Amino acid sequence: MQNISRVINQILEKKNVKISLDELMTEAIQDKDVQEFIAKNKAKLDEGAVEKSSANIYEYVTQKQATENDSNNPLSGYAPHLIVNDGLIEVSYEPTQAAIEKSKQKKLAKQLNYISLPDSLKTASLNDYNDGSEGRFEALAGCASFIRDYLNGEVNKGFFLCGDFGVGKTYLLAATANKLAEKGTPVSVVHFPTFASTIRSQVQNNTAIIEIERLQKTPILMLDDIGAETLTTWIRDDVLGVILQYRMERRLPTFFSSNFSMAELENHLTYVKGDVEPVKAKRIMERVKSLSHEVTISGSNRRNPE
Repeated sequence: MQNISRVINQILEKKNVKISLDELMTEAIQDKDVQEFIAKNKAKLDEGAVEKSSANIYEYVTQKQATENDSNNPLSGYAPHLIVNDGLIEVSYEPTQAAIEKSKQKKLAKQLNYISLPDSLKTASLNDYNDGSEGRFEALAGCASFIRDYLNGEVNKGFFLCGDFGVGKTYLLAATANKLAEKGTPVSVVHFPTFASTIRSQVQNNTAIIEIERLQKTPILMLDDIGAETLTTWIRDDVLGVILQYRMERRLPTFFSSNFSMAELENHLTYVKGDVEPVKAKRIMERVKSLSHEVTISGSNRRNPE
């Protein structure tokens, strides 16, 4: 008690505050929350407990008034609570809801890797996707089942989500990724056309190999908008083919979204800058089919509702 009082007095002297320690303590004790706590716990408190606990009460009121984002406050992010301990009043600290949410988001960020996709997808939710639309039900139920089984240690195929523009394919991938990451599973969600365009510029400095290996090895991979990229034989065979081969051999769950069906995607992969290569296209599609179940999503265009 004496040490705490001395520290408080020193602070007051430095700030040239013309108020005594006793006045500060008295003012703190008159705090509404303090008075309610004393009244509620009167039977548990020893005689003279309020006076003996005045330094703790002052600490509580001071910390309660401190701003949440005060960088100079070492207890920022923790909310003070009064408790009774051995008949006296003490202060206990618990993380604020904001601090809990911030910690949750930090943990989530470590598990979730969005590449060339908008940050808004990081809040995508399966609950928001569920609007009762029949055209969405099969895909939603499949992704929900995958999450449940995966978290229970059962590794199944991912999904090849196909359908028209704006029906929610990317959103469902993101919502599934967010739920898995929330449960501690690392997930990479990649806008494949942008990735394909970017990686071509990384060949000269060898970072392309690093990026390809990263997608090969991520526990769960989601390739968004596959088939919309500017196709070259290198992208098809040495990027997409290499990534999918690695994942197929190790049974690593892989998801896709595309405006093409699987049959249409195979046709797309067949024609590259005037060359017709059905065997190579078929080889890619065998890997896609080995890694995923095809599900068609139907419905209205939610990006541009009429």
